[in-house]
Amino acid sequence: MSTTPAQITEAELSVLTAELDALRNAPVLRNCLMPGCLRQYDSLASLSGKTPSRPEWSSAGWKMLGSGTVFPAGGNICPDHADLIGAHLPRRHSPTPDGWWQARCTCDTWVSPLHRWHGVLRALWEEHLLETAGLLPPPA
Repeated sequence: MSTTPAQITEAELSVLTAELDALRNAPVLRNCLMPGCLRQYDSLASLSGKTPSRPEWSSAGWKMLGSGTVFPAGGNICPDHADLIGAHLPRRHSPTPDGWWQARCTCDTWVSPLHRWHGVLRALWEEHLLETAGLLPPPA
């Protein structure tokens, strides 16, 4: 059995309108690249100039990382980690003629070994970043 528009009460219409508004204004959350960081911002609110539905989802102070790094699609960095990651940007080098990949950190203290799959480079750089931040002990 279906309900006609004439049968919808004001209270039901109010609930439907609120649900529709929630769907239209759903956040599009982006995460920080720092391993273990749980901070997020609402990119849709940021792009549209609106205030995010939660204050902790503000884009104030966030930085964007472009392509050409170990993150092929780029990424986002929260204000808490902007300086650390800014000092340790990972740059992915083009593959060697035989198809091997390598990355180098802008700190010039870390270079990855050559790998056949470029996806390994992100995990290796994250390990370097965590060691630099003192969140992982140095290798024995």
